Amino acid sequence: MISCVLFVIFSFINTLYAQQSLSLNGKWELRDSKSTYKNLIGNVPGGIYSDLMSNKVLGDIFSGYMDDTTKWVPRQEWIYTKNFTVTEELLNFENINLMFDGLDTFADVYLNGERIGQSRNMFVQYTFDIAHKLKVGENILKVHFKSPVKVSEDLAEKQSQSYVIPPVCPPNEYHGECSVNMIRKMQASYAWDWGPSFPSVGIWKAVYIEAFNCSVIRHVVKDVVEDDKNDVWILNVDVYLAPSKTTIASGKIEFSIKLNNEAITKVVDVPENSIVVSAVIEVPKGSVHHWWPNGYGAHDLYLLKVRYSAENEREVSIKEVRVGFRIVELVQDPVGNGYSFYFKVNDVPIFMKGSNEIPVDILPERGQDKKKIRTLLETARDTHMNMLRVWGGGVYESDYFYDLADEMGILIWQDFMFACALYPSNNDFLENVLDEVDYQVKRLSGYTSIALFAGNNENEGALRDDWYHVRQNFTVFKNDYVKLYVDTIKNRFEEITHKRRIFVASSPSNGKKTEQEGYVSNNPYDQQYGDVHYYNYVLNPLNANILPIPRFASEYGLQSLPALETWLTATSNYSDLFINSEFVTHRQHHPLGNGEILAMINREFHLPHATDQRYVESVIYFSQISLVNGKFCSTMLKVFSHL
Repeated sequence: MISCVLFVIFSFINTLYAQQSLSLNGKWELRDSKSTYKNLIGNVPGGIYSDLMSNKVLGDIFSGYMDDTTKWVPRQEWIYTKNFTVTEELLNFENINLMFDGLDTFADVYLNGERIGQSRNMFVQYTFDIAHKLKVGENILKVHFKSPVKVSEDLAEKQSQSYVIPPVCPPNEYHGECSVNMIRKMQASYAWDWGPSFPSVGIWKAVYIEAFNCSVIRHVVKDVVEDDKNDVWILNVDVYLAPSKTTIASGKIEFSIKLNNEAITKVVDVPENSIVVSAVIEVPKGSVHHWWPNGYGAHDLYLLKVRYSAENEREVSIKEVRVGFRIVELVQDPVGNGYSFYFKVNDVPIFMKGSNEIPVDILPERGQDKKKIRTLLETARDTHMNMLRVWGGGVYESDYFYDLADEMGILIWQDFMFACALYPSNNDFLENVLDEVDYQVKRLSGYTSIALFAGNNENEGALRDDWYHVRQNFTVFKNDYVKLYVDTIKNRFEEITHKRRIFVASSPSNGKKTEQEGYVSNNPYDQQYGDVHYYNYVLNPLNANILPIPRFASEYGLQSLPALETWLTATSNYSDLFINSEFVTHRQHHPLGNGEILAMINREFHLPHATDQRYVESVIYFSQISLVNGKFCSTMLKVFSHL
């Protein structure tokens, strides 16, 4: 019988009874592949732009025209190297894995000179078996990142031999890079109408070694349903165990949940060699309080402790998660000439007030900053928001983000990370996406705050409204669309969640009507169904009558200029801040955006002459108050938070 004593505590994923922890975070050696830049210090978790700034190779990339002058950075290949020491005791374990919670994006991983694996997806946790590749004493770990810009261009060239999948490049005003839809990384890192092009590279999340003989807990996926007949909540839990190179020894999983005045414990046997173990726990309704969205009541959470123990307690792994007892329904009933589209929580219709959350930072490693995340969510809570939409051109946010959303009662509309583009449907791409769905759905679907998952941002509308001029090949691209979002993402999502979570294929869409029409509706913006996105740069935003009254508005907005204090972090030259200056025009990625802002202002306000010292401040101020309209009846407002 294998001796199943757990050796390593790894990262923040699990709390384990163990003798040793081996994190590989911290300082690494950094250089480019040609050694033009060498003997630099890299930080893990981190990223190349942050590291080059901290090493004084680059100045502040958010100032001046640095988005243009740093275009050489993602075209280089960068190498991160770490020397670390292991003991003979570590090598006695049957399973020894090198874990990367986030590699951005294309990397070859070497241990002691031997290539042990590669990455191709920013949104996947990578596990590499290193049991027979470590040695006692000093070891060398090297991560060699390829240029994402070159990889995406190469993939686009290969794809074009069959047919071109647009958009090939963003509008010129974006100052961005091409072919981001060929790869699985933050789509906005190649530029967007609200942000700069900084195609990130690096080990953006934790890296560590785990060692065990039997198994450890990987994921706890949970949901709750009501059983009114028996006056109980049904808590469904799936526990995913790490695969082992040997048979997973028989053991048990103990579930213990602390309620208001009692605790419930249930023990389930682990069949030999099982890596998924399920449990159903009945919780008396009187022993817990409902979880409510912000403004509707308290957001009580209850601690569920999941304890895996191998036979005779020889190995123990513990994961703690929190449970909120609530039921979220998406109501799509016949009404008028269409269907309703609104949320009920605990059988109460909820008016959703909130914002679209673009990435916390354009540099993904900085988006993990807990202070920034807390400030963002506290601001949403304190301004009476009860829903945020994690927009599909960014990243799946950190565990801390969703933990705080649970605590604050902020529901999450969670997009999968596909936005404003058509995408491949070849086997390699779909397999890559399946890895992403497997990891992210298991990681995220148990959060109480997540109300809905959507397959993409605006791609149904892009296809139907022919944004990218593919009408002659519409059937080909529709088949690609269905293969990706329905046959791949939706099917795997429903398999993991047992169809107990809400999924829509796109946002906006016509919801149930879109499904009836084969997932690409004849008019995805029909206000009688589903959700809409609304932008109008022509009519007066202070006139509430211009706004549609749809079933649900999941995105809308107008552009305003940043505050003067924000501008002055990007330039010290006050003359740069005139709205049609070269500097502001460079920063204005939205085509015709400056003219639209001025037109919006001039409808209601009188600007001082451009020679007046108040002119710059007046343009900024009027652009911002033009957005303030207490009669806005849509439910969500897109936030343009980055220069």
